[in-house]
Amino acid sequence: YHQAKAGARIRTAVTLPGRGTPCLLNAWTGEIVPIAAYEAADNAVTLPLELASNDSCIIALTERPEIFSVPTPVRHVASSEVRAEYGADGTLLVKSDTGAPVSLPLSDGSALSLDFPVLPASFPLTCWDLTLEKWSESPIPSESIKTLHTFTELERPVPWKELPGMEYASGVGSYHVSFHLSKGWEEGVGFYLDLGKICDSFGVQVNGLDIPVNQNDPLLDIGPYLHLGNNRIAVTVASTLLNALLDYSRRHSIPDARQPDPYGILGEVRLIPYAWRAAASRAQ
Repeated sequence: YHQAKAGARIRTAVTLPGRGTPCLLNAWTGEIVPIAAYEAADNAVTLPLELASNDSCIIALTERPEIFSVPTPVRHVASSEVRAEYGADGTLLVKSDTGAPVSLPLSDGSALSLDFPVLPASFPLTCWDLTLEKWSESPIPSESIKTLHTFTELERPVPWKELPGMEYASGVGSYHVSFHLSKGWEEGVGFYLDLGKICDSFGVQVNGLDIPVNQNDPLLDIGPYLHLGNNRIAVTVASTLLNALLDYSRRHSIPDARQPDPYGILGEVRLIPYAWRAAASRAQ
């Protein structure tokens, strides 16, 4: 699927015909949340949209958010140029990728001026530990032989097939990395976790908490789960069984021209900072 792999991430504004509050319907988690930044005029709603390559989303316009068990927001940011969302208590949160002060129009005609903390630099996560559970064929057809292989202090993740003895590995890999932050969520700084390229399905834990993930998007907002001081991230990656099948074919002299797939986290993982501030705007 070379065309699919060549797709690029997009961030743009989209205009939907209709009136009401736009709500994001998350097909991965089932969560429904009102969108906090949009412009409404002339029977249309314009809002910012960011999608990973080959990703999609569901947005509903409604004049009765309560039908989704969503509280009706009192105010929203009347702009499609910024990142904003509602907190769990309905507080309006504005996010900045630069940390520069902003002045934003609100839907009630007022303006919101916000200063943000100085942002730290983006940085790669290094010194990974990987436990790879390799799956191989068993004499019992309905079972697999599972062997554990441990790799420590990896400067950065690499495809499993580049690790010693893992040229034909299929299975489940569990990655762990620890790091220190001089600023965390309570200091007004959040971070995106950029997993780069990853194959195949994956799950993420931050400081022991499971993070909802979109399997099409390796960029995750993990800001609320990070704190000042030491933090820990765990990523679990499950592969297909292609490489195990190729290994079986190779050892039993069965012709197969396919090459082993690159499984796991395939390169550098980075934390990308953003600043956030809360505005005094709460849902009813």
